[in-house]
Parts: sequence; C-alpha cells; structure tokens
Amino acid sequence: LLLTHPIKIVLKDAFHDGNPVVKLFVPYDQEVIDLIRRNTKACWSPGLRCWIIKREDFNRKCFIIQFQKKFMIDY
Repeated sequence: LLLTHPIKIVLKDAFHDGNPVVKLFVPYDQEVIDLIRRNTKACWSPGLRCWIIKREDFNRKCFIIQFQKKFMIDY
C-alpha cells in the first residue's frame, strides 16, 4: 500500500481591512479551488495570496467536517 501526502489546507484567523476574516492557505490544486468556490463564500486575494472569508460567514466545524475527508486541515 502506497500512501500519498494529503493536500494541506491552513486556516488562520486574521483581520483584513479592519474586518475579522479567516485566511485559507492552499496549494494550487483545481479540485481544492473548485470545492472552496462551491462550498464557501471565500474570495481569492491576489495581494495576500490566499483565500479570505468573513469570519461571520465561516463555520469552522462544518468546514473541517466537510474537507477533512480528503485534505489535511491545520487550524
């Protein structure tokens, strides 16, 4: 059995333009990007080079449950 390293998604609480947000750091992978677009209200920030989502729109527990099936979540 050959194990591969799962894709890692890192969640960081932060402030962006004075608003509480969660930053999602992910490697460039089309499957991850598609899932983030379909399942969250996150937007890509070219300046920060990560996805950002308003903290009020982010349910950490649901995100972890949904994404940990395929990805490693660091929070």
